[in-house]
Amino acid sequence: MKLSLHNIRIMIKKEFTLVMRDPKLRAIMIVPPILMSLVFGYAVNTDVTNVSFAVFDRDRTSLSREFLQQFIASPYFEMYAYLDSPKQSLRLIEKGDIDFYLEIPNNFGKNVKIGKPVALQVILDGTDSSRASVIQSYINALTLSYVQEHFISTIKMKVMQRLQSGISSGTIELIPRYWFNQDLKSINFYLPGVIAMLISLITIM
Repeated sequence: MKLSLHNIRIMIKKEFTLVMRDPKLRAIMIVPPILMSLVFGYAVNTDVTNVSFAVFDRDRTSLSREFLQQFIASPYFEMYAYLDSPKQSLRLIEKGDIDFYLEIPNNFGKNVKIGKPVALQVILDGTDSSRASVIQSYINALTLSYVQEHFISTIKMKVMQRLQSGISSGTIELIPRYWFNQDLKSINFYLPGVIAMLISLITIM
């Protein structure tokens, strides 16, 4: 049996009237949902920001500076110091001044140009393991983004050279995009679920 819109309006009006008449029920229906939304939505936040780091660039080329700029331009990272020696890194981590240390090796730019593997040294402060894990994922994502950009630019350059020489060639470029929560903020993931849970609890009451 289908309920008409008129009957639904009557039921909503009845429930609203009952809630407003009973002070205890009104408090249960209004206060806990607001508090839980604030606590779970804003206090429970897994986003990691203001990640301080120090860097020692052995290569000192335009490509190494370009790679470092990826971290400086990121809203998640803050460069604490540009070191002259790797010996300073452990002391900064032990003092809690930085969250991680990044060392760019010699021949970084040369190896990137020819597509040769490059080994970066990253030393993370593992005092907070969950925070360190998130920071590691950020570093991996930025590094992967940098590698992909150079790979795509290299492929495009080769394609242009082939086109100019009369040889046809094609490339496929995948660009992922998040339609919901493009900034990947944890609050935007958690809060809708909390609201749905609260609605379920309230209906049970």
